[in-house]
Amino acid sequence: MNPLPHLYLHPPVPCCQLARVGIQGWKTGLRLAALLLLTIGKVNAQTILTSDTTLGISDLHLENQSLVVRGVTLTVSGEHRFQSLILTNGATLTHPTNTATPPHLIFAGDFSVSADSRVDLTGRGEPEGEGAGAGPASSCCSAGGSHGGTGGPSEGGLFGHTHGSFAQPTALGSGGGRALSFGEAGAGAGALRISALGDVRIDGQVRLDGTDGGRYAGGGAGGSLWIQARRLLGHGTLSAQGGAGEERAGGGGGGRIALYFDSDDFTGDVRACGGVGGEAGKPGGA
Repeated sequence: MNPLPHLYLHPPVPCCQLARVGIQGWKTGLRLAALLLLTIGKVNAQTILTSDTTLGISDLHLENQSLVVRGVTLTVSGEHRFQSLILTNGATLTHPTNTATPPHLIFAGDFSVSADSRVDLTGRGEPEGEGAGAGPASSCCSAGGSHGGTGGPSEGGLFGHTHGSFAQPTALGSGGGRALSFGEAGAGAGALRISALGDVRIDGQVRLDGTDGGRYAGGGAGGSLWIQARRLLGHGTLSAQGGAGEERAGGGGGGRIALYFDSDDFTGDVRACGGVGGEAGKPGGA
C-alpha cells in the first residue's frame, strides 16, 4: 500500500508554502482495502450525526457507513472504515489529546471538508517536554519542540531532534521546552492518515499546528498529515505549523505532510512552517 513510483513535484513556491507531491501507483493497495471494507459487513445508508460523537479503537457501530457530520464534533481513535465522510455546517473532526493511536480513516468513496468545517488537531500531540523531539527545558528562553523541522534552540543552544517519516508520516508533534522559572511550553500537534479510493476535497481547514509557548517557553511542533486519494481538490488549507516561542524562546518546528494522488486539483495552501520566536523553528516537510 506504500509504493513510491512516478514521483513528481510542483514548481517551487515561496518559503513555507511548500510544494505538493503527487505519487501514482497507490491504487492497488487501496482497492484491496476497499474490498476488505465491503466484505466486513453490509453497507448502510447515509448516517447523519447531529450530536458530538466519539469513536474509540474498538467502537465499530458506524463502520462501513456513509457519514455526514453536521455542525458537531467527531472524535476518533485508531483505524476505521467508511463508505464516505462529509464534514459540513461547522463540523469538526479531531482525536483525543496525546493519543497512542492516531486515526487512520479508510474510505471506499470520498472524504470532504466544507468551507465552514475543519479538521482540528492543533495541540493534540505531545505535551510540553515530551516526545521524540521534545524541546529541552531551561530556566529562561527554552527550545521549541521538533518534528519535521528542528525547533528553535534555547538561549543556551539546546534543541530537540527531528524525527518521523517524510513519506509516511504518523508521528505526533513534540512539545516545546518549559521555561522553569516562567511559563508553560506549547504542545505538539496530532496526526491523521486518510486513505480514499475516491476524492478528498478540502474547502475548509485541516490544521495540525503546535500551540504557542507561555512566557519565555518554546512552541510545540507541527503534526503529521498523510493523504492517499484518487483526486485531491478544493481551496482550503492544509497546515502543520510549529507554535510560536514567547519572548526569546524557540519556535516549534514544522510538521510533516505527505500527499499521494493521481490528479491534483487543489488550489489551497499547504504549509509546514516553523513557529516564530527568539529563534524561529525550521520548516518541516510537505
